[in-house]
Amino acid sequence: MKIFFTILFVLLYTANVFSQTTFNKHIAPIIFKHCVSCHRDGEIAPFPLTNYEEVSQMAYTIRAVTQSGSMPPWKAEKGFGYFLDERILTQQEKDAISKWIDEGLAEGNPSDLPTLPNFPKGSQLGVPDLVLKLKNPWKIEGNSKDSYRNFVLDLPISEDVDIAAVEFRPGNTKVVHHALMWLDTTGEAKLRDDESPEEGYDGFGGPGFSPTLSYGGWVPGATSRFYPPGIGNKMFKNGKFLVQIHYAASVTEEFDQSTINIFFKKNEPAIRQIFETTMSPRELKQAFIIPANQKRQFVASYLIPIDVSVYALAPHQHLLGTAAKAYAVTFKGDTIPLVNVPKWDFNWQGAFTFQKLVKIPAFSTLYYEAEYDNTSDNPFNPNTPPKVVTWGERTIDEMFLCYFHFMQYEDGDELIELGPKKDTVSSTNQYPEIIGMPKAMITELYPSPIQTNSSLRMYIPYNAAITVNLTSLEGKNVATLIESQWFSEGYHSISLPFDQYISGKYFLQLRSPNGVHTVPVTIVR
Repeated sequence: MKIFFTILFVLLYTANVFSQTTFNKHIAPIIFKHCVSCHRDGEIAPFPLTNYEEVSQMAYTIRAVTQSGSMPPWKAEKGFGYFLDERILTQQEKDAISKWIDEGLAEGNPSDLPTLPNFPKGSQLGVPDLVLKLKNPWKIEGNSKDSYRNFVLDLPISEDVDIAAVEFRPGNTKVVHHALMWLDTTGEAKLRDDESPEEGYDGFGGPGFSPTLSYGGWVPGATSRFYPPGIGNKMFKNGKFLVQIHYAASVTEEFDQSTINIFFKKNEPAIRQIFETTMSPRELKQAFIIPANQKRQFVASYLIPIDVSVYALAPHQHLLGTAAKAYAVTFKGDTIPLVNVPKWDFNWQGAFTFQKLVKIPAFSTLYYEAEYDNTSDNPFNPNTPPKVVTWGERTIDEMFLCYFHFMQYEDGDELIELGPKKDTVSSTNQYPEIIGMPKAMITELYPSPIQTNSSLRMYIPYNAAITVNLTSLEGKNVATLIESQWFSEGYHSISLPFDQYISGKYFLQLRSPNGVHTVPVTIVR
C-alpha cells in the first residue's frame, strides 16, 4: 500500500509540474506580443515589461488591467470591422495570466523563453528617401500639463512624387503621446506659423483649417507599413508638411526633435491615390450643441454614388465623447460594419486600418454616430458645473468628426492585403510588377479645396479620347469640362475653371475607353 501511495504522489506531482503555468513558456509570449512595444525603456509607458523580474513585480496590476480590458489599449469592438495590429487579449490569454499568478509566479525553464522583439531605432521600414525633422529641439515645460504643437516643415523636393510610406519617429518617447500629419498647399499653415514667434503654432485635434492631404497619424505601438503595390499617396513640391504632436504631461523639463521618414514609390507608372473625406456637423440634420447636464447622440449620413474601397478610418471626439460608430447600409438594406468604439477614450485614439480593403457599393449610405455625456457623471467633463458645449478646437470644446480614407473601387479590391509581413526592407527594393492594363487616372488636382481655377493632372496609358465631368454627390452631371478630347499616352496638365459653381462637395469623373476614374472635389468661396 505504501508503494501505491508513493507512486500516486509521484504521478500527481509530475502532472502538476508539467501543467504548471510559467512565465517563460506561457506569459512571456503574451507580454512580448501585446505589451513591450510601449512597455520598454525610452517608450511612453510608465514601466518596462521586458523580462521576468519586471513582469512579476507588476503581475497583480497586469491582471487587473487586462481583466478589465483597459490594457492593452485597443478601443474598437472585436468583429465590428477587422483591422491591422489589433491589440486584443483572448480570454485564454487573460486566464493564463491569472492562473500564473494563482500558481505562484513561476519563472520556468530558460529554454522556453522566446526572443524579445527587436525594435529598430531609425526606421521600421528601411532607408528612407527623404527625412524631415523639427528645425530645433522643442521644449516641453515640466508643468504637468499636456500640450499640442503644429510644426510646419519645408519639403525639399523639386517635383511632385508618389508616396509609398510616411513614418513618424518620436524624438523623445517619454513625452510624445501621438502625432497627426498632413500636406498643405493652401499657404494657411505657413501663415499661422509666421504669426508665432516660436517654431510652429498651438493647436488641438486638428490644424485649424482644411489641409490638402492627410498622411494619417502615429500612436505608441503603431506599426509602420508600405502601401500595397499600385496604391499610395501624393506629395507636392510646392507644399508644406504639417505635423501636430501631442506632448504628454511631464513633471520635468523635456526636449523633443521628432523626425518623419518619407518613402517614394518606384517603378509604378501610376498609382491609385488614397483620398480622405470627413463626416462632420455639415452632414448633421441638427445643430451640434450639447446642453449642460444632458447626454446627446448625433448621427450623420452621406450617400455614396459610386463603388468605393475603404482603406482606413479615424473617429475623433474630445472629452465629452463616450462612443463612436461608423457603418454603411447598402441600397438592398445590408449593413457593412466599419468600426465601433463603445467606450471612447480621448487618450487612446488613432486610425484603424483594415486588414483588407472594404467595398462599399454605389448608392449605399454611410453613417457615423457619436455619443456625448455633458453631465457631472462624466469624470472627464472639463467644466464643473457642466456648461453648454459646441464645436471648437479647444480642449473644453467638442468635435464630431470621422475621417475616411478611400479609393474608387476596382475589381479584386477585396483580395488586397493591406498588411504584408512586417519585414525590414530597403527603399531601393522594387515593388512587384503591376499586372493588367492601367486605367486613365487623375493623378493631381491642385489646389484643393478649389476656389476659382484648378490644375488637373492626368495619366493616360494609351492614346485615347477623354471626357471629364463634374458631378453632384448623387451622380448627376453638373458640367462637362472636357468632352471627347484626344490625348496621347503620358501625363497631361490642364487648367480648369470652377468659379461658376457654388460651394460644396462634388466628384470629378475622368472617362476613358478603359473605364471611369472618380475623385472627390471640394469648392469653397
